[in-house]
Amino acid sequence: VQDGAVLGSTGETALEITPVADDPVTGIISVPGYNLYQETFPVIEAYGTLTGHVDAAGTPAGGAILRGYDAENALVFEATADAAGDYDVGREIPVAPYTITIDYFGYLQWEEPFFINYGANVLDVDLEPAPSGILSGTVLEDETDLPLEATVKVYRSDNDELYVETTSSPVDGTYTTPALPYFDYRVTVKAWRHIPVTIDLTVDQASIERNFWLEETIGDLLVIDDSGKGGLNPAKVDEKTGETIAEEFVSEPGKAVQDVLTDLEDLGYTCTMETMGSTDPGTWESYDLMMVCSGDNTDPLGNAAFRNDLIDFVESGGRLLVEGGEVGYDHQGDDEFAEKVLHITDWNHDQSGNVTVAAPDHYVMSVPNVIAGPISMSYSNYGDHDANVPAADAVMVGSWTSYPSDASLIAYDPNPAPEGGQIVFYCFNYSAMDAQVRPLLLQNTVTWLMTPEFGDCSVSGHAYLMGETDHSGVRIEAIPGGGAVYTDPSGAYSLDGLFAGPYTIKATKEGWSTGVEEVTLEQGQQMTGVDFLLGPVSIEERCDQPNLSIPDNNPTGVYDDINVLMSETISEIAVYVDITHTFIGDLRVSLTSPEGTSVTLHDRTGGSAHDILGWYPDDLDPAQSLDAFIGEATNGTWRLRVSDHAGADVGTLNEWCVRFTYGGGATAVEEIELPATLSLAANRPNPFHPQTAIRFALPRAERIDLAVFDVAGRRVATLAEGVTGAGYHTVHWTGRDDNGLPVSGGIYLYRLRTSEREITRKMVLLK
Repeated sequence: VQDGAVLGSTGETALEITPVADDPVTGIISVPGYNLYQETFPVIEAYGTLTGHVDAAGTPAGGAILRGYDAENALVFEATADAAGDYDVGREIPVAPYTITIDYFGYLQWEEPFFINYGANVLDVDLEPAPSGILSGTVLEDETDLPLEATVKVYRSDNDELYVETTSSPVDGTYTTPALPYFDYRVTVKAWRHIPVTIDLTVDQASIERNFWLEETIGDLLVIDDSGKGGLNPAKVDEKTGETIAEEFVSEPGKAVQDVLTDLEDLGYTCTMETMGSTDPGTWESYDLMMVCSGDNTDPLGNAAFRNDLIDFVESGGRLLVEGGEVGYDHQGDDEFAEKVLHITDWNHDQSGNVTVAAPDHYVMSVPNVIAGPISMSYSNYGDHDANVPAADAVMVGSWTSYPSDASLIAYDPNPAPEGGQIVFYCFNYSAMDAQVRPLLLQNTVTWLMTPEFGDCSVSGHAYLMGETDHSGVRIEAIPGGGAVYTDPSGAYSLDGLFAGPYTIKATKEGWSTGVEEVTLEQGQQMTGVDFLLGPVSIEERCDQPNLSIPDNNPTGVYDDINVLMSETISEIAVYVDITHTFIGDLRVSLTSPEGTSVTLHDRTGGSAHDILGWYPDDLDPAQSLDAFIGEATNGTWRLRVSDHAGADVGTLNEWCVRFTYGGGATAVEEIELPATLSLAANRPNPFHPQTAIRFALPRAERIDLAVFDVAGRRVATLAEGVTGAGYHTVHWTGRDDNGLPVSGGIYLYRLRTSEREITRKMVLLK
């Protein structure tokens, strides 16, 4: 009995019941001729765990998402399968019946009832491939029903990855996508000077029609607010000599970005404002134009990772306007950023006078408004206007009355078409410019940056992922300024609208090697067959915490070594440095490889306000490129040296790390031949924890069995089985058995068996 209700009764010697609540249960035993026996029991909720393995048509479904719903259809637990297809919910689950679903792109959703029992529960599932459907329709202008040439981008709902992109016809507005596996998607339709439309779409039939009507707009702009905090800004002082370069001043927080937004909205543009900390670089391409607004901020663009994202953005063809009086001064020494984003070679002056027109025929000074100049500029502080030296590939559109040979406004256009461009740099605080003229200049600038330009050349081909059947999601870029596309499941891509000239065609996908091909296009050339084969890469990290004191004013300095035993070829390298110091402008930090190559990471920049803390090149900008190490071997002694080149300051090298990316080996497809013989390579890394990669080669398609055994010959885990195609294949083992449970450390054997031969190798799992 529980809470007055009878849960069950029996005349047998045992009774099994299921409580309906956590209230106590009273048991009563009644035997004729005897007293009643009664006892009350507490009800304790029972829990179980859930692990298992997910395959997709026999192949580990890394990234598959498992969800468990209760009787009220509320989500109770969720887990994601790792690269080997294994999952672990990772917590205890109340014992009860659940509905479990498993979603994996390209495969039918799996859904079944499952009862979580007390203790360990294991659920293994093999998903079935999903059929595909085609999305088609028209894109028209709202109110007029005129056809629009629009991009139709289809994103996967599980990871927001762009899956397919197509273009509607300018003649009738029709579009058709390639086949889309049954799944949930997000579809974004965007046409120039029209408000984009985004819908959620489920593909669950062979043919789906969706028509879109887009409303007109002048432009959809993203504005990044890099304003200073406002208030009292300290004087600009040489921290070693004490000499005042510029006086202290009081600034208004966010004044420039507010003036920019007001003028843009008055001109009819649609603006979205974000900060460096909140913005997602993955969304930048969805805007017509991006603007970074620093105003009179005396520490502009201080986030190195954000600057690196800007470099990637413009290399992919993104349109950008940079504004701010101190941007050039602070980042003239950041070689890559200065070269590729700002297009300057030097900074010369503060307080440079009024803006003059240096190139009156340039679109930024003439369309749609003719700017006569000079344009009056106020001066309140050293964050208002600076004189910079433009790079040879840029145009000095505006100069200064005080320094006519230096730039106030720089424009960069990577192609010969003059009516549009890619980057404009305002070397001044927008709020310091004459309030009557600045919106005219801003309108000219945004119009020039937003005007589409199309060349008559193209590059197309395929990018293949070694050992995979789905080659989608590889990003193909044409650098400089040729834009980016993604491959479809067959690996096909096409970069259209390119101009004649040299390009670097770059193929990238996270977790895979990078492919690079240099091409030169002639007028009207449609280049085909630019193909890539990308291999999976591995990452290893080594760290040390020497806590070394850095001797003051000692150019010899101190060093610390990290010895690396594994021997791999470096495809990418990053270095973490943690140095506390009272004046980092005294320091030089360098890394030397076992082969003797030395790269300077930090070269006497900065002052007393910061320490050196972060990863080069992800968080911090190295003084020299780490690419010098690419192609070298990892094994041997890596040395980090820190030296102090001036007096009166001290510090400590607390920790440093070196992170290697290796493997893959992208190459042109025509250089790849099928393996001549059956082979099973040594696993890497070995010894390993928690994961190792096993590569094997098949000269022809055949049925295989690749499995892991303990030293007693007992099968531990099956890694691959069934008919497998010819070529090179890679599988991963995470130290778990076929039940998804972790195995103990020690020696294991892995065996590849075919109908004619078997090969066995040894590996060591560390715990």
